[in-house]
Amino acid sequence: MLSLVAALAFVVSGYAQVTTASISGKVVEKDGPVAGAIVLAVHTPSGSQYYTVADKDGHYRITNVVPGGPYSVRFESMGYTACEVKDVYAPLAETVVVDATLQSDAIALNEALLVADSSESG
Repeated sequence: MLSLVAALAFVVSGYAQVTTASISGKVVEKDGPVAGAIVLAVHTPSGSQYYTVADKDGHYRITNVVPGGPYSVRFESMGYTACEVKDVYAPLAETVVVDATLQSDAIALNEALLVADSSESG
């Protein structure tokens, strides 16, 4: 009886339809991956927003997005200039790959001063 139930479940799952798409890729900078980069995908026609954070290797994946598009995919990370890719289309039941290379926007500090408040001392 158990094998009949398992076989029936397999047949039924074969008829299930996928109604979403996915967006994935890698976020890098000139020296390697950008871990922790925020990725925001906006479905332009509906305004639906999806986001994720890149892993330690710079990889990200946004699943269960509305198929079609266009999407605008924005990449941000502290110390880098944000990057945006427009007119991205996510085909039904497929994964579209959108990679990004961020440019350093770090501000160098020439000097740091530590100022002690004399009213707090002893």
